[in-house]
Parts: sequence; C-alpha cells; structure tokens
Amino acid sequence: MSPTVRLIVKELSKKRTGSAKQFRPPSQASSSRSSVCSHPVPSAPRVGNNSNGTPSSHSKSGHGGSHRHRRGEPGSHSTKPATGNDSDSDAAAEADVEADTTHDGDGADSVSVPGEDVTLSTPSDVDASDFMWYNIGFTVESGETLVIQGPSGVGKTTLLRAIAQLTDYDHGVIYLEPDNQRHGNGNDDENDQGEAGSGTAPDLSPQAMGVPQWRSRVMYVPQYPAIFPGSPLDFFFKIKQFSTHVAKPTWDDPVEIGNAWGLPEECWCSEWRNLSGGQAQRAALAIAVACKPDVLLLDEPTSALDPTSAREVERTLRDYTCLWVTHDPNQAHRVGDRIMKLQLDAGCTIEPNTPRESNASLTSQSDL
Repeated sequence: MSPTVRLIVKELSKKRTGSAKQFRPPSQASSSRSSVCSHPVPSAPRVGNNSNGTPSSHSKSGHGGSHRHRRGEPGSHSTKPATGNDSDSDAAAEADVEADTTHDGDGADSVSVPGEDVTLSTPSDVDASDFMWYNIGFTVESGETLVIQGPSGVGKTTLLRAIAQLTDYDHGVIYLEPDNQRHGNGNDDENDQGEAGSGTAPDLSPQAMGVPQWRSRVMYVPQYPAIFPGSPLDFFFKIKQFSTHVAKPTWDDPVEIGNAWGLPEECWCSEWRNLSGGQAQRAALAIAVACKPDVLLLDEPTSALDPTSAREVERTLRDYTCLWVTHDPNQAHRVGDRIMKLQLDAGCTIEPNTPRESNASLTSQSDL
C-alpha cells in the first residue's frame, strides 16, 4: 500500500475480568517505575463507533462517562474473520479475519526502534494481579514482525483482539502512522499526535476512521477459524463486496497463496466444515493475506500445520507487517525482528532477535 505505515500502541492497559478495583491512569500511579509513561489520562478511550460516527447500540458507559464499543466481551473468543463493515448484512462474518513507544520517567517520549531493548514494568503501588497488561506501548515498523510470547493466560490473544477493536480495554491509544509522516525521534511533543487522554484521535486511529475500516487495514486472524456457511472461495468473494473493501484497487489471489502453502485447490470449493484443521487455518490466513491489509494480527497461525507447510507460511509472511503470537521459541527466532514477552506482573520486555532467518534458510531447513 502507498504510503507504507507502522502500527503504534501507547499506554495500553486492560484490567482482568472480575477485578473490582477502579482503574487508575498512569499519572496517578507512583513515579518509581521503569520506562512507563506518566502522561495524565482523565478517562478511558472510546473504543469504537458505528460507521456514521455515533456510539453503537452495544456501547455502554465507561470510565469518566465515555462510551466504549463492545465488539467482544473480555474473555470471549470469537474466531470469525473480521474484514468488513458493521452495516453489511454479513457483519457477523466480518466481525473477527481482519491482525514503540516508551517513555522516560520524566514523561518525555522516546520511540523504540528495531534493535533496542525495552522494559515496561508496573509501578510498585499498582496491584499487577488486577491487570493483564498495564501501560504497555510499542511500535511495529512497516515490514517488521514483532513476536509476542508469554505464559498461557498472560493476555497474548487478548492484546491482539484489543488492537483489532474486538475486546474492550481500559486505557490507551492505537493508530497507524504513514512512514512519510513520522515525527522524527518522537521527542517533539507538538508533533506527537497519539497521546492517550489528549481528547483528539490520530487521523488513522479506529476512532477517526471507524472500526470497520480499521479492521480492513489491521486484520486479526484467529488461531481457530470459524466454520462459515459455504466454501472458502464463497467467503472471499463475500468479503470483496463489503463496503470497506469494495473500493480496493487490487487484491491478491488466495488460491495462489494457498498453493504455495501446500493447500490443494479443491479445498477452495469445499464446504468449510469438510476441511481439516490445517486446511481451514491455511485458507483463512490466505484470505487475510489476499486482502492486503497494512498489518496482520496473527494468533498462532501455523499451530495446526505440518513443519513443511509452516515453513512456507513463514516465508510468505516475511514480506508483511505482523504482530505474531507463538508459543514456539524456535519459530519466534525464525520469524521475529523483535520479541515482546508479556509478563505475569502486567509488564513486558521487548528485545531484538539475533537475527531472524533468511528466506533461504526457511526453505532449506526441515526441522522446526
């Protein structure tokens, strides 16, 4: 796409389901913390609206009286691809295939770049058990793969779903920024358009462009595809009719993409329910790639694949901007430019990979 963009996430926090304590913005927490932003945040963000800009009928009052769109309740695991417009009759089918900024202790911004070590931890007076993640931030550069790892239950899938506007969160700013509009090193406060709690949304945020359009550009691919009516090819043609995609000038061919991953062509005309787990996973992922989003949010995209097919998928996705969840440390080091590890204390670390494998290595090696 032109221009290429990067994904920016700032000061993102999510309380665990059932926590009774009131959320405290970073400005109200202790200053004795490591690389955690301390900008004032008066209220939670508006997570989503209808396509006409008004709060959806699913919205409810959030912190500070703002409304937040509940595309999926926290803890729910909808697995349907999300690629389209809420106003379409097939909104349910669209709702789910759709995909560093850190701050010094004095509140000055410093943008993390590939190769930089980042540590984000919770303040000493914040109860980490109340949060999945507290005040985390990062940037995924155009063409970069940021791998997400961490123990089960730490919130990896929830983080992807929050970025896709499928799961509610308590605080934070998420937006795209064109490479040709990047703001230097991120220390120019006058140019930093994405401050949480500033009251203004960046031009390429979900709030500014609308959640359906956001999901067509930042596309979430769940680990387990839903069983849709009809065939994968039927579903792809339906997506192309959604209002958020209909004006798209070019598409890639999902059948050709699937062929490269060893997916037999006859699978594209078979009913979803007749496909194996690995076939359905490759078909859903190929459809997402064919939609040519800016960012892919990938939740264990090769978990059902044999080693050879997994390597072919990895090779294809090297050319895309990805946020990639995997439990496989070998895969993390093969595909990741950087590796973010979510921690049980609601913080995270981001480290450079050393270095990820070349395409030649991905195709020549047979072991995972």
